[in-house]
Amino acid sequence: VGDELEIVEVLPPSPEHKIDELKHDSDEDDMDMDMLMDAALETEVEDDDEEDMDAATIAMLESETRDKLMQCALPQKVSAVLGDRNQFKVPAKPAVERDLRKLKMGLQDLDGEQRKYAKLSVLKYYDILFEVFRRYCKIGGDKHWLTASGWTALINDAFIADKKSETCTASACEALFKQVYDSHHGGGGKPARARQQHVKNMTTTALNLAEWNDEDPWTGVWRQDTEDIGGGAAEVYRLKQNGDRKLVGWINKFGFCDLNGSVNAGDRKQAEVMAHWHEGARQGKRRLCKCTLVKAATTDAIRITINVEWKSIAASSNVDTGGVEEGVYTMTKVDVLSHEDLAAFAFQIGLARHEYLDAMLMLAKMKYPELPRYEALSELCEHYLVEYIFGGMAQAEEATLKTLFRPYSTELHLLFGVFKGGLIGAHEWRALCADLLKQDKNAFAKGGQPSKSDIEAAFELAKDGYDLQLTYKAFEVALKNLAQRMYKKKPKMKYAALAEADKIKKLLKWAVKLQKSGYTPNVTAQK
Repeated sequence: VGDELEIVEVLPPSPEHKIDELKHDSDEDDMDMDMLMDAALETEVEDDDEEDMDAATIAMLESETRDKLMQCALPQKVSAVLGDRNQFKVPAKPAVERDLRKLKMGLQDLDGEQRKYAKLSVLKYYDILFEVFRRYCKIGGDKHWLTASGWTALINDAFIADKKSETCTASACEALFKQVYDSHHGGGGKPARARQQHVKNMTTTALNLAEWNDEDPWTGVWRQDTEDIGGGAAEVYRLKQNGDRKLVGWINKFGFCDLNGSVNAGDRKQAEVMAHWHEGARQGKRRLCKCTLVKAATTDAIRITINVEWKSIAASSNVDTGGVEEGVYTMTKVDVLSHEDLAAFAFQIGLARHEYLDAMLMLAKMKYPELPRYEALSELCEHYLVEYIFGGMAQAEEATLKTLFRPYSTELHLLFGVFKGGLIGAHEWRALCADLLKQDKNAFAKGGQPSKSDIEAAFELAKDGYDLQLTYKAFEVALKNLAQRMYKKKPKMKYAALAEADKIKKLLKWAVKLQKSGYTPNVTAQK
């Protein structure tokens, strides 16, 4: 958590803050920012929790919908900060309304009018905030939510913490993550009655808890009913639903096999979970599990089941490992989680998108305590997110990138070929970068060398889909990511800023030099 870790492969926004032509991993490669947001938000449902609110709160939230905010009259000084609302790049999706409605901690000290202005500032920068969230989820190691390491990376990258500040020190920024999480999940979540009312009007997409005889159907201890394909005893799973969609858990213990996934936004009886074994006979193996929650066969039965369809996932989708294994089995819930189980889950937390937006409002308050919240968020986005995360990250056109890499193609393929198995894992990547950045001893005399966290981020953002290792194509992407983090823009930098193409050329020349030296990776030193 203490390492600096910064975002890579991002575009500078236009004056309207639209992030266009941004290249994404896997199936997002051909999607611009608007399409990406639409795809991400399209399947999310608006799980109405008005049953838990009083009439005044419901009326207040009804006055703060996206459409009403976009049309409400604004004082001149507010309008001067927020600008032309017709230029806001935010899709009209139910999930956006949900994000606005679930903002909590960042608005709790504001009156009715100031709440509206603060929400409008979220809408103004929604495309930027959305992209930062998506990228830092991936850098933090979990595409479904923002982990503590991803949050710390964001704070470091944007240089938000200030040791001279009374309210926005590094420790205060780090502590904010847990504070926001607790504000949305405090007290163990909603009581059973509230959770039942929460889904009363959502029977087509959510779970009517009263019909399941279970106030938290996904959460609990599950026993596999039949022996899995491949032999061995039936296993016991511990699974916990955090928030609306996130699922985490383990088999035996987190260190043995961790479970990570999410509930389907459109059908809460469906979920996708990745099982990754770190010990035992299946060490290094992964399975993608399609899970279906099934109610008890009789109304007086209290046990529910999960039908699981699984298939094996290789370290890389581009490498043939001898065929895909697959199978099916059923699990039965046999117990609730113990206090010891819940204590272990206490460290498996993250921020959902609306919680992250809430955290950004709080961060703006900490950074600019003297400003109205809407203006504080505007300042935070303009002078920190745009300036340091998006600023200086102009991405070369795809054709230009191919032109840059083409003269070095032979040497790059030979360099890639020294790694066994035709893939580069995290340890190998760190070893390569350690030697690569030493090729010019004077290159970073005045600073500008990528940090360890920069190196890890370049690797994480280059991975494709479920892959754990880099193919050659991803290797080129990782090199480009690493070049972007060389001589990065930062406060009081002593080195000269370089154009992205020049940084890529410099790194590729070092790669050629390394390859011609007869490079052999020293992986052990980097583990």
